Amino acid sequence: MLVTFGVLGPVVAERAGERLELGTVRQRALLGVLALEAGHVVSIDAIVEALWGDDVPDRAEVSVRSYVSNLRRVLEPDRPPRAPPALLVTSGTGYALHAGDGAVDALAFAAAAQRAARAEHDGDPAAALAAADDGLGRWRGPALVDVQAVPFAPGAAARLDGGRVRLELVRLRALVDLGDHAGALAGLEARIGGDPLDEAAVALLMRALYGAGRPADALARFGALRDRLADQGLLPGPALRDLEGAILRHDGRRGPRDAGPARRARRPRRRVGGTGGAR
Repeated sequence: MLVTFGVLGPVVAERAGERLELGTVRQRALLGVLALEAGHVVSIDAIVEALWGDDVPDRAEVSVRSYVSNLRRVLEPDRPPRAPPALLVTSGTGYALHAGDGAVDALAFAAAAQRAARAEHDGDPAAALAAADDGLGRWRGPALVDVQAVPFAPGAAARLDGGRVRLELVRLRALVDLGDHAGALAGLEARIGGDPLDEAAVALLMRALYGAGRPADALARFGALRDRLADQGLLPGPALRDLEGAILRHDGRRGPRDAGPARRARRPRRRVGGTGGAR
């Protein structure tokens, strides 16, 4: 019977919809390490570093072997004595988790993100939206939230969350491309609230506002970004300025891809011979 594994939230394993008892924090963390590398061997040395960092106890490898033994009993309770494990296997000087296709939520999320990126590249926003929804729907909360005290977890969670943030933007672009401007607005507002200088998100919000019949609000958003940047001695990027010009001309053909993935602003050029400036 298929066992599924989750790290996009607390570390979990489920069989037939029943959540399995995974034991202590480090034992759950070990399963998280192996789930993130499902299908690949993780050496004992790498596991020890992931679980203890620089504070390695004297019997760390013994503890790892004990965790593996405990997890094997939980994952395959009906395995006959002396029968080799099928899920958590020993290979050389390490261990590997042999999960079925789509059985690890983080790997299924990554595959969905790749499908969404391909669909966006191919100009198919409906397929991009479907793939993005599939990937984002696999999140149950902050990644690895229950094992954050274990050294590997904060960095791994940050990398996973970065992928989530990028896929959210793909989803928002797809909504705008499909004409669902109202559906995109709340997500864009939240994204810009967390990072007011995200030019790609501001460009997309401007297009969504324009598409929703609110060109004045779109221009106001550009002005707010321009003012924030001016306080830091920066200018909006040229693609974002082009988008502002398109809205001023009421040219609905212009879109967020004209703003591209560029994220940060540019410093203004010094005026040659200007006051207080060096050549």
